[in-house]
Amino acid sequence: MLPLLDLAELASYQSEMKRFLPALSAVLLTPTLAHAHTGHDTSGGFVSGWMHPIFGLDHLIAILAVGLWAAMLGGRARWILPLGFLGGMLGGGLLGLVGVPIPAVEPMILTSLFLFGLILLTAWKSNVTLAAVVAGGFGLFHGCAHALERPEGAFALYATGFLLATVVLMAIGLGAGLLMRRAPAIPLLRVSGAAILVAAAVLTFA
Repeated sequence: MLPLLDLAELASYQSEMKRFLPALSAVLLTPTLAHAHTGHDTSGGFVSGWMHPIFGLDHLIAILAVGLWAAMLGGRARWILPLGFLGGMLGGGLLGLVGVPIPAVEPMILTSLFLFGLILLTAWKSNVTLAAVVAGGFGLFHGCAHALERPEGAFALYATGFLLATVVLMAIGLGAGLLMRRAPAIPLLRVSGAAILVAAAVLTFA
């Protein structure tokens, strides 16, 4: 039989919940408040840049896939591959900012999903330098898309936002990939590659 919660413990629990719920509400409302806050133009600033990779499903999947790919290769690839993607993204963002025409941006973004998914599914053990070049090449198209879809405002803050969000998402992908490698009996990285391919197909025909 489970022990009953005494009144003192119940009161303590209720007190903790009263402190927790306002804090949770504040966190959930932070993006809305950031946009609505008077006296600060966040339309083209850090918040917009931060949200763009997170709420753009094609960007989100690709960035997580880069982290998973880096984990799969291991060693120096764990930091070289993400840096390559970031460098390409920054370059693409600057090209988009100054109006350099880059063809087939959206098709190449979808292509990156298919390629990253296929790499994970087949566990392709490429050279680290080649992998970084490939990641950076596709990062260029993702960065260009960020720049082309930017709202009016300071690009430096906007770029800082989407680059920082990309770092966080790649770190999540890398961490998840390293955990997946600990279960060799279940090829979770290959499964994640298959899931990315399915997601890419859905986005293609959506």
